[in-house]
Amino acid sequence: MNIKYLQAIVFDLDGTLVDSRLDFDKMRSDLGFPPGVPILEHLSLQKDENYKKECHKIIFEHEERGVDVATLMPGVPKLLQAIKSKGLKTGLLTRNNSHVTKLTLEKFKLSFDMVFSREDCKPKPHPEGLLLMAKSWKVKTENMLYIGDFQFDLETAKNANAKSCLYLNSYNHGLKAKADYVLESYEALIRNLS
Repeated sequence: MNIKYLQAIVFDLDGTLVDSRLDFDKMRSDLGFPPGVPILEHLSLQKDENYKKECHKIIFEHEERGVDVATLMPGVPKLLQAIKSKGLKTGLLTRNNSHVTKLTLEKFKLSFDMVFSREDCKPKPHPEGLLLMAKSWKVKTENMLYIGDFQFDLETAKNANAKSCLYLNSYNHGLKAKADYVLESYEALIRNLS
């Protein structure tokens, strides 16, 4: 991985920095949503405000339970330290709500230069979060790397003209061809930053 050009590294949260064991199929079932639909996008199409409030409550309950059982991915603290020692900006861009994001960061004592959850910008795969970070940091998006584990993460990077990095798990090997870079563990990136 050639990282000499990088000025900022931004991360997804669930499945990338932490494993919160969120079961999106169960969440869709509890919401009464069709299998496989993107949850936030499907929710935005609903017209009944009371129904939407109830849906938000169900989503929040799932996400809050996720914080309780979440575990940190191997190498994350060491990686963040390595990134910061190189003087690179660090960001977090997640589709989680801000309260759950804050609880997760506090649980694992993680800090970033900028954190955007779904209330702060248009949800991924819209590039707004990365574009706002780039503008604030006065860096070009092509000098940013966005690391995530899901198709929306890769699309977000592409939509922002940033580099994408797929953090591999047992479910996402089919996305390898769509990513600029692929990581099986954070050790390789730590070595590149050393």
